[in-house]
Amino acid sequence: MCRFFPLILAALLTACPKEATDSWQGYIEGEFVLLASPYAGQLQKLYVRRGDRVEAAKPVFALEQESERAARVEAEEKLKMAQARFENLRVPRRPPEIEALREQVRQPEWAQWIGSLLPLTHFLVLVRGIMLKGNVLQDLWPQIWPIVAFMLAVIAIGLGFYRRTLD
Repeated sequence: MCRFFPLILAALLTACPKEATDSWQGYIEGEFVLLASPYAGQLQKLYVRRGDRVEAAKPVFALEQESERAARVEAEEKLKMAQARFENLRVPRRPPEIEALREQVRQPEWAQWIGSLLPLTHFLVLVRGIMLKGNVLQDLWPQIWPIVAFMLAVIAIGLGFYRRTLD
């Protein structure tokens, strides 16, 4: 056995050379990173595949942008309409509007009093205040209470007639 010892030793030393490599043997644990967009939409382009390295601040995917374009166009149109309305309000009143206002003032006092009893008069002022001026409840209350009073009066009269029909 001693005579084979140098032979076995030489075989062992030549059979197991240590190579320099960048690899490691064993297990590695990784965390999955899930990416999602905060906005809904169809996937237009995917810039990376599974296992690819992702550089910082580089896009990973692109969504269709039709809804964003539509929203931007809609906002631009609303801006144009608001600017046109503003320019229209800066122009002095037109003669037909001035004449209509003069006729309202010239209306007989008894007709104005009857008009103030009708709920439609208050409703029109209420709607104009909401749509054109953006009034809030405190501004609208002088127009709301007559409508409520008229409604309660009609309900009371209706209940009176209903009770008569029950008897």
